[in-house]
Amino acid sequence: MKARRKLLINRKFQLSFLNYTCGIASIVFSVFFIANEYFFWKFNKYGISLGLPKTHFYFTLLTEQEKTMALVFTVSIIFIFAVLIFFGLYYSNKIAGPIRHLEYFLKKKAQEADNSHIKFRSKDYFHELEEPINQLIDRASK
Repeated sequence: MKARRKLLINRKFQLSFLNYTCGIASIVFSVFFIANEYFFWKFNKYGISLGLPKTHFYFTLLTEQEKTMALVFTVSIIFIFAVLIFFGLYYSNKIAGPIRHLEYFLKKKAQEADNSHIKFRSKDYFHELEEPINQLIDRASK
């Protein structure tokens, strides 16, 4: 049986990472929302400039389309935020995991005379740190 995988291992870093990611996404969504509102406002002004009555089919269609776009944006935003949160946790874990592993490894080294080498998980980032850390261990043990 495979061990349960914990995605949130460095709460401060990972939640900060998610806040920045969701903050940027919120700015992008706001820009699109404002652009959408501007688009329908321009079409509404155009209908008024033509002298169309408020009961004209043009305004009915415009209102229906505006409601449809609002629904599409809302569903899209919810879906995209869910995806951002999942992948934000997943990828921030690949950063926080090696740092956490290195922290525990160094604390263990400081407490006992052990010549073992550090090894990160295969899918983690920062594999380039393994070699210099292990060289330092080899040098210190001589």
